[in-house]
Amino acid sequence: MQAAQRSGAEAFAIAVPNGDKNLAGYTSKIIVKSGSPIKGLKDLRGKTFAFVDPASTSGNYVPALELMNAFPPRNNEDFHTNGAFFSSVSFSGKHQNGLQAVRRIQGCPMICKCFITPSLVP
Repeated sequence: MQAAQRSGAEAFAIAVPNGDKNLAGYTSKIIVKSGSPIKGLKDLRGKTFAFVDPASTSGNYVPALELMNAFPPRNNEDFHTNGAFFSSVSFSGKHQNGLQAVRRIQGCPMICKCFITPSLVP
C-alpha cells in the first residue's frame, strides 16, 4: 500500500508451484537463540521483543495479527507498547539487525521473514 501511495506501484500476480494457491505468498518467523526456553507464542509474554519495521508486512503486520489472534482480546497497540504484553518492544529496522540482536542478547526474540529455525542461530 505504501509503495502504491509513494510511487504508483501496482500489485501483480505471481506463479505458484503446480498452481497451488496454498503455496503462494511468504511467511514470517519468530526466531530465538538456540537453547532458548521460548517454545511457543505463550512464552513470549513479558519478554523483550523486536519487530522489524513499522511498515513491514512480514516484519510487523502479519506477526502482530497472529499475536492478536493468539491472545484475544489484545489489540495491536498492546503488542507495540512497552509493558503491555512484552516487557520491552522495539523495531530493529531491518532483518539483519534483528538477527544480530538475537545472537548478542539471550532471550530477545524477533520477527524475521527468512526461513530460519532456532537451532541455526548460534
